Amino acid sequence: MGIEQYLSGRGRPGHEAAIAALLQRLARLSRDVPGCLECELHLPDAGRAEWWLRANWASATALWRATATAAPLLDELLRDHCLHLRAGTTAEAC
Repeated sequence: MGIEQYLSGRGRPGHEAAIAALLQRLARLSRDVPGCLECELHLPDAGRAEWWLRANWASATALWRATATAAPLLDELLRDHCLHLRAGTTAEAC
């Protein structure tokens, strides 16, 4: 079973550098978790365009491990820098 995870959002004006740094840390952290099959980050060129992070996980255990590890970064991202944040997962047979 493969699990795809989506995270996207729009940042507060003037917070682009902080958001980019947090998301890059989050992507590196995700890639280091055993069971991460792929992790892709899109940062906007300028302005308040939406950013997104997509990851594929080998198992629910890997996804939960990554989520628990990333919780402090996600908390900071939402609390201090984002206007909105969306997340979701889909499971599909491998």
